[in-house]
Amino acid sequence: LDRVVVNNFQVITAPGAEPLVVNQLLLRAKAEGSDIELETLEVALPDIGLETAGQVQVSGDYPLSLRNDFNLRMADVPKLRLNGTVSGSLRQLELKQTLAGDLDAVLDADVRDPLDKLGWRTHLVLTRIGPELVAMAGIALPPGLNAEISGNGDLQKADATVQVNLDSRVAAPAEPADAMEPAGQVSNANEAGPAPRSSPGSLKLSGSVVFDGLSFGAKGQWQSLQWPLVGTPQVVTESGGLEVTGSADDYRFSLDADIAGPGIPPGTWSMRGNGSTEQVHLSNLQ
Repeated sequence: LDRVVVNNFQVITAPGAEPLVVNQLLLRAKAEGSDIELETLEVALPDIGLETAGQVQVSGDYPLSLRNDFNLRMADVPKLRLNGTVSGSLRQLELKQTLAGDLDAVLDADVRDPLDKLGWRTHLVLTRIGPELVAMAGIALPPGLNAEISGNGDLQKADATVQVNLDSRVAAPAEPADAMEPAGQVSNANEAGPAPRSSPGSLKLSGSVVFDGLSFGAKGQWQSLQWPLVGTPQVVTESGGLEVTGSADDYRFSLDADIAGPGIPPGTWSMRGNGSTEQVHLSNLQ
């Protein structure tokens, strides 16, 4: 195919459904035997743009090598651009993608045997969350927040690790003049709340799930965290750990953390218990 261009058409996916408007579809490709060379495939929608090119062999395990460039420009959703490569075959696919826009990230992933015994390995590095996405989340995030997510699994079991680093050394907003205490009045430091953390915070989570029976295990450790994450803290925890094991119907948990805040005596707090989807029982709190 030297060149196929279709402009301004609609796709109706179901009776009564809103039609999908396509501004342009451009296809250039050529075939030789079982090999197809996709010179370009471009699809332009009002809010989405897709461009891909590469080679596909329509025999054996369907080896392929494709480049993609995807743009999302819809109103009221994050503006994103995804570009990279997809290579391998239907026995094992390798994805290398870069995400930019309201979210900056790099993805490196393998998908094994997707049509039979599905398995996967993923590694995602998140370097920036844009202000529009932060506003949608509804909570303030430190500007230096970044994260690394790794995982692997198959149809029987999955494991994942999440490492979040954040700069919590953000100055608290100044108190308005009418909120300041009268001269000569001594403030209660504990009631006023602890100061924001003076060192970067971190959180590491790891866990696994067995799909047969949905049993799981998870651990978490953190250093120098506060809530809210930005500004004057209501709760500060210098360090802590959490562990949960079991299933949704029968799980056990433990928590140990250094905690301080307004009305909270500073110190190490410990909690032990068990629960289900219907209730939670605390066996120890100190």
